[in-house]
Amino acid sequence: MAKLFVVNATGQDMVVNFRTEFTVNDRGERTTERNRPYKSITVPARKQVLFGGDLVIEHIHKIIRQIERSCNAVPMQEIRTAKARGPVRMIYNIDREIPRAILKDVVQHNLAALTELGEERRRRLAVGASFTMGQLSDPTATVANTEVEFESVGDTSDSDLASSSLAEGFTEAKPSRSRTRSRR
Repeated sequence: MAKLFVVNATGQDMVVNFRTEFTVNDRGERTTERNRPYKSITVPARKQVLFGGDLVIEHIHKIIRQIERSCNAVPMQEIRTAKARGPVRMIYNIDREIPRAILKDVVQHNLAALTELGEERRRRLAVGASFTMGQLSDPTATVANTEVEFESVGDTSDSDLASSSLAEGFTEAKPSRSRTRSRR
């Protein structure tokens, strides 16, 4: 008998569904797993949960395969390589609790990685908006009626427009619906 510990390293609760009982035919394929009831465990944000108490090691490996596939869970021993690929959602370990220091380290890594991804998205969006604004200012361009709205997301106390940039924040440019009016 063994125990499976799972940590949710995200900022949101996750509901994990899994099955431990399968019927295998003579070719080694699972046959009636859809007929078996699944179990659900809610893993609270940034908390550790013991999956099902003492389990047979075969069941633990089945659960691990399922949470690796559905939740991108990684074993505690592979945290360093997983962090190099980006944010880590779930961590698991067999028979030993995952230390709080590892959870804190992964949460800090996730926050930094998500901040970096957000900055990259804003930068790409600013480039796209800059291109769109360039098209709108070109009198020879044939651009459909376009409405563009900008909003400030930073400190608005400084009204110096020369120091502001598109990367600070804006909403996406949307073509307006063309309205045809019939004149009588």
